[in-house]
Amino acid sequence: MPNLPDPSSATVLRERAEARLRPAAGVVDLPSMERTLHELRVHQIELELQNDELRRIQAELEHAQRRLVALYDEAPVGYCTMDDDGVLLEANRTLAGWLGVQAAALVGKRLSAFVDRADQDVLHLYRRAIRRPGGARDREVRLHTGRQAPLWVRLEAGPPHDALDSHAYRLALIDVTATVTARIQRQADEAALREAATFDAAVVEALAEGVVCAEPGGRVLSFNRAAQAIFGYTAAEAMGLDVSRLIPEPERARHHEQVKRNVQNGGWVGPRVWSEVHGRHKSGTVLPLSLVLTTVPRAGHPVHLAIVHDLSERQAHEAEVERLAFKDTLTGLPNRRLMMDRLQHSLAEVARSGHNGALIFFDLDHFKRLNDSRGHGMGDELLRQVASRLTEGMREVDTVARFGGDEFVVLVSELASEGSAAAIQAAGAAERIRALLREPYVLLGHRWDSTASLGIVLFDGHEADATELLRRADAAMYQAKAAGRDTLRFFDPAMQAAAAARDELEADLAEGLRSGQLALHYQVQVTLDGRIRGVEALARWTHPKRGAIGPAVFIPLAEECGLILPLGAWVLDTACKQLAAWADHPVRARWSIAVNVSALQFKEAGFAEQVTATLARHGVDPRLLQVELTESMTQQDVALTVSHMAALRALGVQCALDDFGTGLSSLSRLERLPLDELKIDQAFIRDLLTQPQHGVIVHTIVELGHGLGLTVVAEGVELEAQRAFLVAAGCDVLQGYLFGRPVPAEALQ
Repeated sequence: MPNLPDPSSATVLRERAEARLRPAAGVVDLPSMERTLHELRVHQIELELQNDELRRIQAELEHAQRRLVALYDEAPVGYCTMDDDGVLLEANRTLAGWLGVQAAALVGKRLSAFVDRADQDVLHLYRRAIRRPGGARDREVRLHTGRQAPLWVRLEAGPPHDALDSHAYRLALIDVTATVTARIQRQADEAALREAATFDAAVVEALAEGVVCAEPGGRVLSFNRAAQAIFGYTAAEAMGLDVSRLIPEPERARHHEQVKRNVQNGGWVGPRVWSEVHGRHKSGTVLPLSLVLTTVPRAGHPVHLAIVHDLSERQAHEAEVERLAFKDTLTGLPNRRLMMDRLQHSLAEVARSGHNGALIFFDLDHFKRLNDSRGHGMGDELLRQVASRLTEGMREVDTVARFGGDEFVVLVSELASEGSAAAIQAAGAAERIRALLREPYVLLGHRWDSTASLGIVLFDGHEADATELLRRADAAMYQAKAAGRDTLRFFDPAMQAAAAARDELEADLAEGLRSGQLALHYQVQVTLDGRIRGVEALARWTHPKRGAIGPAVFIPLAEECGLILPLGAWVLDTACKQLAAWADHPVRARWSIAVNVSALQFKEAGFAEQVTATLARHGVDPRLLQVELTESMTQQDVALTVSHMAALRALGVQCALDDFGTGLSSLSRLERLPLDELKIDQAFIRDLLTQPQHGVIVHTIVELGHGLGLTVVAEGVELEAQRAFLVAAGCDVLQGYLFGRPVPAEALQ
């Protein structure tokens, strides 16, 4: 929580201000008054910032409360609160759903109203036991739910609901119907076998459980059909076998010892149950089994019955459930949930041991480019191969997890206790990962090169929690990306501050788009004779508190966080609206407006349809709209680029290639693009007069553009000497501060 200001501080400042404002001997001390007013304004700003922080914390608390309520209501367990009299004070939706009523309708009713009559005494004694410390053991009762069969639930009492109200208790009701039903069936099967003197062989043969009858010495006397299916022996093969053949080592040795004691004691005394043991199939395969052993008198001689159930299917199902819950389905690696659990355990372990641990967070550089150009099947194959390399290349004590998308986390354990040595070890592990992932891949017969950006954070067990560690590693990973990718960075507090500022700016940008904080400014483009041909639309953002934020800051941010699509749609719509506003102007009606289009926006399947709809909505002549693309956009998927550009030109919209000369475009690719203009990058214009090679490049671009039948535009013209050079070089259109800065439409001259 932020530190709130002392309530008396405002009073003190006000008294000081009044004292300074009070004239001394008839003289007004203006500097003193100004200082006091400045202090008051500073204090006011501090209070506003604290109020903002309080509102943010309140919003987070409300969000957390909503999540807890949702988890409570949607849990697979019935939850309720009841008082000493068994009256329900509240219940979650799961319990209400079982009982076939609304949760609100349960309030005020007694839980006993839904419990089977035969279990009323159990519930009554359970409620009494709740009042005694340690007296409330779990109990099972039946609920009437409107089904044909009752629902068996296990009651588990929690602590008092409220420390101030010790007469209200939380109660969990867990569905154990399947377990109880199986137990009842098993008990019935066992009872059927324990007849007074003999048992019905036909009944045993029909049982779903395997039944093996053996003499006290261990020789098999009978083997029913279910046992044959479990162990792989026919009844004839099993007859006379020693039952130890059905038991694997080392449990076989324990069996021989037990048989020896049986013979010495004259037989087995009473039933003995193992919930889970292992059996041995005829093929040698070891099977998980549940086993019940009992003794039945037969013709005056005791025989032993083993009731066996194959647990293979159940364990396979449990393993599948665990895999779905804790493993990533694509790669088989631990998922986010399992990694968070292991990280929490690792924090506790390093705190006890005094060693350090490290968390390495990374994603694959330009992974989206693979999905966009080769399809998601290729992307999935790359992720599988990355997982395989990590699994083989890391130590067994380390945990590798996939967090989603192309994000992976490696938990490195048992590092040195001294910080600098641990950092060297963590960096070595990260470099090993980076080297593993840089090796070329073969994806469905195609070679692909990939790299990764890695963020590292060390921990010694005294950190806040696992979530905070992940935030830090993520912040370090973004620093690695900002440093040029294919590298690694360690977390430091400055990174965290930068990451927090970035998140805040992202939220502010989303709000700015919603609330109309952004505006378009327009920079004129002039022909060689000085006539304004049109303008380029440039987005500007005026933050209500931070003031003007440059496009070099918020445009890359919008591309990273996905806001570039709504931002691009807004720019297109606003530019067309401006063209419509100029339609009746005697001069500006002939001006065109150029808008910059992002790579993500241009790749949208319906981009041409979006442009068409926007032009139609504002009634604008398509020939007055120009779309500017960068060279890098045209290099990723030439066929798609050509298709979209052709669709735009079919509408009448012009296409320009922006920042030409920096993207190393091939001439063959350039010749295929249906362009109208080339825009020379301003980097060449800026040093035009000081670096002769830039003049050569400009001449070459002008000649190339004219040779392809394109208009050539020069950006960044600021000096008269630059203008003269470009005019002499034959450049068609000029743009830059020499002719005007970007300004709102109403400020254009």
